[in-house]
Amino acid sequence: MAELSNFQENKISKLFTMLYDSNNDGVIEKRDFDIYLQDAKITLEEWLRMWRDCLKDIEAGEFPAWQKKYMDLMFDVNDMSGDELIDMEEYKTFLTQFGVSQDECSVAFSKISGGSDITREQFASLWRGYLTSNDKEAAANFLFGTNQ
Repeated sequence: MAELSNFQENKISKLFTMLYDSNNDGVIEKRDFDIYLQDAKITLEEWLRMWRDCLKDIEAGEFPAWQKKYMDLMFDVNDMSGDELIDMEEYKTFLTQFGVSQDECSVAFSKISGGSDITREQFASLWRGYLTSNDKEAAANFLFGTNQ
């Protein structure tokens, strides 16, 4: 099993608490996922173990099929206009729903986008970088805001 660095673990833990554990009780369960219709509990440790396994596959050269679908879903949810690009307003609209400030979104978007809209291919590269990078200044680490 691939090991997550402390930095990677912190980023993955941020996803757990920011996007999924809506009531902050340390587990993901049905009431956190009512809109997604998930009915099982997932603890933070189980979440991290899943991502360690995923990282192993990514390091071997491929996203697992479920991870590719999840990444595509996240792109599609951000791309509210359906034009196959994520612009700053779409990015802000998505992340502010999870408590990220407008200012933080602006800073993060400028880091990840280089000043232009983000294509699906760029998003995939950022996604891979978010999961694998240990460089705290890498643009990909700002995919979900500026607080690592």
